[in-house]
Amino acid sequence: MKFRRLAIALVVVALASIFAPSLALADDVLAGAKPVRRSLLMRESRHEVTGLAGMTLGDPYVRNILLGARYDMHLYDWLSFGGRLQVGLPVTTETYDEVDTKVTRTNDTFAMEATSLRLLGLAHVSVSPLVGKLLIFGESPTQYDIHVDLLGGIAGIGSTGDALTSGVSLALGVGAGFRLFFSDVLALNMGLETLTADRALAVNRDSKEAGKKLRFNTMLTIGVSFFMPPKVRRGQ
Repeated sequence: MKFRRLAIALVVVALASIFAPSLALADDVLAGAKPVRRSLLMRESRHEVTGLAGMTLGDPYVRNILLGARYDMHLYDWLSFGGRLQVGLPVTTETYDEVDTKVTRTNDTFAMEATSLRLLGLAHVSVSPLVGKLLIFGESPTQYDIHVDLLGGIAGIGSTGDALTSGVSLALGVGAGFRLFFSDVLALNMGLETLTADRALAVNRDSKEAGKKLRFNTMLTIGVSFFMPPKVRRGQ
């Protein structure tokens, strides 16, 4: 009797495991639907103007403080194009001052010089492969995105002296950024980018150009974005 009851129980469990998933799928009215319905299109068909402040990283002699603005026209919620203009303010490092002091003691004709980024005029194409939501301070959810930029344009090269020539260089690069929305019209932008520019690093003991001229310049930027028009559409 116990064996018969055990067999019946096993048969019932087997039949349930076979037919239950198909019945559940048949009754599920959301089967095949998108995981997010009518999501807010925070970027699509909107203009974005960003005030930027940034600085170059890993500079041995001159650090560049970069101030400016960026514009994006968002064709889709995941694709935009635009440009930026930034003015560079050179700040010499401790290494620069140390070299200038020590070498000048033994070489009266030496004067320390290094190049800097005085101007950046760049166009870009930006793709946002990841969009999501998170909670800020446990309050209502806000949207964020991670975007990747392809950059191209010109870089104005300056010098701290007369031995190194100033000029304009082709600039190409790539960057990645994080955008966090605080409202429909306001967002925080943070980015990390690297650009190539044709510039000598510094002078040698003979006050001549030293080092390779093609250099990678890594920049950290932060900014506040304003979106127009203020009204946000919903997706289908």
